[in-house]
Amino acid sequence: MLHYVFNNAPLSAGDLLLIDAGCEVDGYACDITRSFPVGGRYSGAQRAVYELVLAAQLAAIDKVRPGNKWNEPHDAAVRMLAQGMLDLKLLRGSLDEALEKETYKRFYMHRTGHWLGLDVHDAASTSARRSGARSSRA
Repeated sequence: MLHYVFNNAPLSAGDLLLIDAGCEVDGYACDITRSFPVGGRYSGAQRAVYELVLAAQLAAIDKVRPGNKWNEPHDAAVRMLAQGMLDLKLLRGSLDEALEKETYKRFYMHRTGHWLGLDVHDAASTSARRSGARSSRA
């Protein structure tokens, strides 16, 4: 579930608590999302997904360096996530097929990050995204 709107269900051991927190400093906004096991421990399936997401985060971080294109961190994370979803039997087929047909988007419909700016989800121009141009807000 992308966002839980009602925010009125009791939390129980075995549940995951998603926190989507934001802040503003000097007129600039950002946010961060994290999930925590309510009982303090992940179940086996939750642990497997946690480890996959961590591997995707580390793959993305590894691509953050001068000379790389702005989209390389996202591409690395998606590749890792798609392969992990195949390994966990959440997806069927090959990695190339999952990437080409974007079947991973059933579970991962967002991007790895988003622009930071005067609004939490400040958007860069479409032409900058298409050309691979760098933004001072990336």
